[in-house]
This record gives sequence, C-alpha cells and structure tokens, in this order.
Amino acid sequence: MRKMRWICLILSLLMVCSLAACGTNPAPAQNNDATPAPAPTEPAPEPSAEPESSGETGGGEDGQNPIMNFIGSYACGRAGIDVEAVGMEGARFLVHWGSSAFESASWEMSGSLDPETLVVTYSDCKKTILTFSEDGESSTETVEYENGTGTFTFNGEDYSLTWQDDQENAAEGMVFTFAYGETGGGEDGQNPIMNFIGSYACGRASIDVEAVGMEGARFLVHWGSSAWESANWEMTGSLDPETLVVTYSDCKKYILTFSEDGESSTETVEYENGTGSFTFSGEDYSLTWQDDQENAAEGMVFTSAYAVPEDADFYSVATSFDKEIVEGFAADVRRAVLDEDWEALSRMIAYPLTVSDGAELRSAEEFTAYMAGKTLDADVRAAVEAEPCRDMFANYQGVSMADGRIWFAEVILEDASLLKIISFSVV
Repeated sequence: MRKMRWICLILSLLMVCSLAACGTNPAPAQNNDATPAPAPTEPAPEPSAEPESSGETGGGEDGQNPIMNFIGSYACGRAGIDVEAVGMEGARFLVHWGSSAFESASWEMSGSLDPETLVVTYSDCKKTILTFSEDGESSTETVEYENGTGTFTFNGEDYSLTWQDDQENAAEGMVFTFAYGETGGGEDGQNPIMNFIGSYACGRASIDVEAVGMEGARFLVHWGSSAWESANWEMTGSLDPETLVVTYSDCKKYILTFSEDGESSTETVEYENGTGSFTFSGEDYSLTWQDDQENAAEGMVFTSAYAVPEDADFYSVATSFDKEIVEGFAADVRRAVLDEDWEALSRMIAYPLTVSDGAELRSAEEFTAYMAGKTLDADVRAAVEAEPCRDMFANYQGVSMADGRIWFAEVILEDASLLKIISFSVV
C-alpha cells in the first residue's frame, strides 16, 4: 500500500513539472468589448509581371511600336511617302505624288509592321486626286477609290522602302530613300534641306521645296502669268549648310497653256540646263531666287505659303477666292483690255455673254470676231487705266472694275471654280 502511494506521488510530481513547462498563467477570459488583435502581417504582393494598360503593352520586345525605327519621310523622284506611328502597334502611310504642276495624287493607308519580315500589309487605302487652282492657293479633291490593298517593305540595312500597290502597281521598280538617316546628310544625319521643305509664295509666283535622298533638294517654281498660261521651272541641287545656298545647273523651264475649260494643257519647253541659285534665310525662313537666264525673280522675297494675309477674305461676299487671286485676275483683265488683246480676253469670259449693244456671244470665237477692228474710246481707256485692281467694289453678283464697265465672278465649269467676266460694256 505504501508502495502505491509513492507511485501516485511520483506521477503527481511529473504532471506539475509538465504544467510548469507550458506556463502556469491561465488564459484570460474573453472580453467581447476588447479590440481584436490585429491579423498577422502578410508579406507585400510581388509586382505583377504584366504591365498595366497605360500604353506600355503591345509593341515589340522592348515595349516600343516596331515602326518607330522607320518613321519619317521617304522620297523617289516626284513621289514621297510619310510614315507615322499609331499607338503601340500601328503605322500610317501618306503617299503624295505631284503628277503635274496643277495636279497631285495621294494615298492614305494604315497597318502594322511585322518585326520579322519588316512588311506592313494594308487593306484600307484611299486614293484621292488634288487639282489646284492656277495660283496653287486652293484645290478640289476627288476620291478615286477606297479600301485598296497592298504592302510596304522596309530594308533594315539602308532604311529604304518599297511599295507594292495592288490596284495600279503605281510604284513598280521604285525604291524610296530615307530623308532622315544615320549616314550622310548634315551633322545630325539629316538632309540639311529638311529644315526648309515646304511651299513659298510671292505675288502670283510660288516655289515648292522637296528633299531628295540624304543630301539633295528639288525646286518647282510656278508662275501664273495669265488666267490661261503659266510658266514653270524645275531644278535640283544640294544645300550648303553654312551659307544656306542651293546652286543648280539643270533647270528646265516650260510653259503650260490651258484649254478654255481648264481641263487640258499643252507643254512647251523654253530651255534646259539653266543655272542659278536659291538662298534661304535662317531667321524668318524666307527664300530668294537668282535666275541666271532671265533674272525672273529680281527683288522678290518668297515667304511661307502657310501665312494667310489678314485681308485674304476681302471679296468673300462675291467669291471664295483669296484677295490676291481676285486682284491678280483683275490685273490680267486690265492688261488685255488696254492691249486690245481680244483673243486673250476671250478666254477670260463666261459664255454666253451679252454685250452693250444687246448682242449675245456664245463662244470665244464669236467674241473675237465681234471685237475685231474695235478700239477703245478715250473715256473707256481712261477708266481702265485708272483701275488700280486693288480693294475693288464687290457684292453678291461679283466684282466690279473700271467704274462698272467690267464685272467678273466665280463660276463653276466642269466641276471646277474659275473667275470669269460676266459683264462687258467697254465698246
């Protein structure tokens, strides 16, 4: 019995020791009003491997639109291609092609560059034809087709570009070179003329300046000498970055003579291989032209054609043409009348025309025959000579000159707007 007591005592001591090892303080009673203990702190989540949709998704392996390596301007002959990036994957192309001094074709399309093949395939091409007025200040647009297909292929070695046009094969055999590049050109790798490309104007003359490859420049001078005739010069050279002068020796001058309706023209070459120079002003981006053959632009300064005169809409009550165009036409009329050049004047008239004696003339031939042998009397000549062709009277009917003896207005002929004489009371 005593032995059993010792065994129980030993077991009791073992239990006490066990409780001491676990802690002897009893757990506090739960208080429903107490603030609950904070949840165990969890580690911050790892940043997501996927970028947020803030313009950083898509594109190439570096997150950049692959076309960014090729954006800029490309040129081949009289055709140019502008390449732009759209978002993170898209590319937009604008092809412009000056087919003549008064007409240009343009194509707009978009697609995505395949980084492996460097090809952009498109199926949304829109082709339009721009037809310009004689002075180049206004144009009409005609859509030829939409949803055209084709491809552009870039060359990653020399940064050139070829174009496959499925509709007309317009650029067959052509290679467009990069107007901005890493070789050639100026100190920054850019064709120096790129700082001056665009259109310049002075009076009825205009100059278009284009980049050709990495160093070349092309100039097209257009001069509307009358309502039915214009003189044009084409030449090329390279800009000297120090003097801002382009010297040329390949000038071709030709005269374009238009039909009565303005729909067709004939070209007569006056000379080729003419020499001269263009000089740019780096301060106001103006341009002067030294023509060695005829000194055609003596004393003239050509300014950016994008600057619109404040009084350009002076004759808006009568016509949509700018003030400079209206007054240029009036000057042509005045010159033809004073010279009694009835044939030239006949091309400036809207037919049928009723003259002062009641006769109705229905064509240029009838007008020329009617005026044959007629001369201006002293009063009429004095009135025409006194006409300054500036700030003339105008109303909804048209523009008046020579004390109302001549009226002209904007008329629509074969979907083209032209200024034409509508009233003639001179003889």
